[in-house]
Amino acid sequence: MPIPADDPEPLTGRCGGSESSADIPFSAPPPAAIAAVPRARVAGLDVVRGVALLGILLLNIVDFAWPSQAYDSVSALYYTTDSIGEISDPDAPDSKSDEAKKDGAKPDEDPKEESKEEKSKQEDWMFLADPKPDLKGAYPAGVVRIAAASTVWDIVEWAVVRVFFANKMRTLFCLLFGAGLVYLTDGLIGKGIRPVWLYYRRMLLLLLIGLLHGSLIWQGDILYGYAAVGFYLYPFRRLEAKTLARVGVGIFLSIIVLLWVGIGVFQLIKIRGPVLQAQVLAAAAETLVAEGAKAVEAEAGAAEVPEAGVDEEAAGASIAAPDAGRNAARKQAVEALGFVDRLILRGYRALLRRDESPRPERLTRDIRLHRDGTWLAQVKARMKDSLWPRLGILTPVSLLAFGWLMILGMSLAKSGFFAAEWPVERYRLLAFRLVPLGWVIEALVILLSRGLRRDSILNLGVLIPVEQAVIPMLSLGYAAAIILLMRSGHWRGVTDRLAMVGRMALSNYLAQSILCTTLFYSFGLRLYGSVPRIGLVPIVFAVWAVEIWWSPRWLARHPSGPVEWCWRSLAALECQPWRRAPASTLEEAPDQVPQNVR
Repeated sequence: MPIPADDPEPLTGRCGGSESSADIPFSAPPPAAIAAVPRARVAGLDVVRGVALLGILLLNIVDFAWPSQAYDSVSALYYTTDSIGEISDPDAPDSKSDEAKKDGAKPDEDPKEESKEEKSKQEDWMFLADPKPDLKGAYPAGVVRIAAASTVWDIVEWAVVRVFFANKMRTLFCLLFGAGLVYLTDGLIGKGIRPVWLYYRRMLLLLLIGLLHGSLIWQGDILYGYAAVGFYLYPFRRLEAKTLARVGVGIFLSIIVLLWVGIGVFQLIKIRGPVLQAQVLAAAAETLVAEGAKAVEAEAGAAEVPEAGVDEEAAGASIAAPDAGRNAARKQAVEALGFVDRLILRGYRALLRRDESPRPERLTRDIRLHRDGTWLAQVKARMKDSLWPRLGILTPVSLLAFGWLMILGMSLAKSGFFAAEWPVERYRLLAFRLVPLGWVIEALVILLSRGLRRDSILNLGVLIPVEQAVIPMLSLGYAAAIILLMRSGHWRGVTDRLAMVGRMALSNYLAQSILCTTLFYSFGLRLYGSVPRIGLVPIVFAVWAVEIWWSPRWLARHPSGPVEWCWRSLAALECQPWRRAPASTLEEAPDQVPQNVR
């Protein structure tokens, strides 16, 4: 759920030293306009960022108002909160020790016995037992509903947002983040400042802001992820535009190759797994037959010995012997397999035991937590759910997620895309030819994928790669259309206001979270889990209106947004100008707010 990209403007000495969106001529930009003035803001970047920031709220609003399973789905189920009773945590371990204490058992367990039990659980897959259905979350009296969708209009809203906005705004933010790195470092170098430590301080602070935002306010934060990827992007800034484009496309193609390799392994497990399982069962059966023959001979020999009494413990063991013997025989047959075959069989057993049934109780529990739970309980749940993903995204693997898009954004910045330096014909090709084609492909992908299993070869191997290739094409087309609009000079008032929203993107992004959580969470109006998709659209428009109204008014008095000011001041290790220069000196300050947006 993406966020504002990094501001390209140099951090130090910003007030009164940069041009506004309205002051850069787009009708006939000189080829070296940006290179000649390193401190200038790139108007196209601000406007595109403003559009992306407002557009992403159409996606994020669902995550503010409903459990995350409903974010891009109209098939997530939940129980109405008044139709079922208390729901236990489905991820909590069984409290067998507590039950044992209630029954009078000894509170202290032998550590060796516990370790044996854990080892036995890890080896359960070798016994090839039939998977048992999990009825822990079944509530026969519960009333099931579809999350965020109650009428056909909700389905229509989902389809429209999916085709025109879903993932396109996120991709725009990734491109803008990479472009911002180029403009930031070039601007600092042009002023004789080494950008390396300043850049990494900015990323470290952004990481901290994202951590606080994701833990204390809303679980959908992406600031943390962008900052984590940003740590690996700095060395790429020296590469040429074409080289950056090749690197970005190369990473994308490597993702597709890894996906296809994963599909091949998955199919191997599905095909080879049943064969190995039959082989193990046959070998175990032979072992049991042989052991049975030995047992018959032993019993025949024992019959000649006079009866000396009945050993109850031995009798009880003999009753459980069939299952124990079967499990031992199967385990022995599994261990006789080669290493690769054991991995394949284990994967196949995991597929068989996989629970693909909907779990409506999970969504209901989430709704109760955010609608009726305390803020501290929500913070605790967010921190628990995000711990491992946050640690994982700090690794270079995060470049595979959206780092390649940021590298493409760096390439676009170096090639002059956002500064309107490309030929008009290229922008028109992207905006008027490729965008309609992309919409058609997106619609076809949605229609075809609805009738397929998520793990089908067609879906994983064809539809997902095609969609992931089309999304950047659409995002670039949107950006090209915005730049063409600015070059035409039409709708100047609209683009000026959008530029102001984009210049305060970080503040506006956090403001969206504060406004929406206040509307939906328990500490506000408690609307969580009650407003369908179509009803969320007017709320989105209202938030848009607030941000379009307040951004130019704030920037009329301040050189940057409040969060941007704190971020830049801490990164620069000195307080940046808080108030804008007096009106008498505005003519000397090229980043003044245009009169038509005040």
